[in-house]
Amino acid sequence: MSNAHYFVGIPVPSKYHAYFINLQQTLELEHYYRRVTHATDLHCTLSFIGELSSDQLQQLKQLLSELKGKPFSMSTTEIAGFGEGKIPRVVYTVVEGNQALDELEQKVWAVTSRFGADRKSPYVPHVTLAKRARQIEDIRFTGQAQICWEVGEFCLFRVNKGMRPSYEQIASFPLQLELLQ
Repeated sequence: MSNAHYFVGIPVPSKYHAYFINLQQTLELEHYYRRVTHATDLHCTLSFIGELSSDQLQQLKQLLSELKGKPFSMSTTEIAGFGEGKIPRVVYTVVEGNQALDELEQKVWAVTSRFGADRKSPYVPHVTLAKRARQIEDIRFTGQAQICWEVGEFCLFRVNKGMRPSYEQIASFPLQLELLQ
């Protein structure tokens, strides 16, 4: 096993990075959080896997490349947070659920669970804006975050701990309309 961790997700297209950066700045998240998500790290996680051997990584890539799915629209709706304390441990934009996203997440989960992916709570599609609160004052982040984009691929990422940006896309898998034979 290597020390690198891996996850599968849907990257936010670069043309929408400015929108999310503006949200982070408007909410002044750098004041409240140790980790404000770098623009190129913005994504919607489908499955977190953890460590993989090089053989497992190659097997995972092959299995993910075999998944079928159709392109779809992804929309965010509002700002929310995870956590029960005075300040949420994670601030994110809610990703509106849709059937194509749900189907893709289930297909990815079926593959990644064979490689040690573990789901500790129900799947909540989101784009993380910030995490690791540094303040203890009582604060809630709310508001609209309405943006929509077309999803044409999902990706396998490696987590590069201690680096910024932190996530390195190591493989992408296109979503294509299935052709009738």
